[in-house]
Amino acid sequence: MAQAVSFLRDFKLGHYMKIPPRSMFLVQFIGTMLAGSINICVAWWLLESVKNICHEDLLPKGSPWTCPSDRVFLDESVIWGLVGPKRIFGTLREYSALNWFFLGGAIGPILV
Repeated sequence: MAQAVSFLRDFKLGHYMKIPPRSMFLVQFIGTMLAGSINICVAWWLLESVKNICHEDLLPKGSPWTCPSDRVFLDESVIWGLVGPKRIFGTLREYSALNWFFLGGAIGPILV
């Protein structure tokens, strides 16, 4: 989602600068493909060259190499999938009134 918002912001800036939309799309497409390819290559190179990179218990003490993204995604999934929504948006909670906006979002297109 953040990638799409960034693309739209770039398209808006390109529109203000009178850059043709096809040129903007081509440059963004090439940049995305290039960045994605480089990211995969670097990750593959690290996983192949650093022994036990994802096993913190087997790494030497004080080693900077870990797999933090796995842990981050697990923590986010637990917080927002199991704990967060009920504690934040549940009845009589701080943001419980925001649930009414789902109803407004469902009815709004019908009225317009």
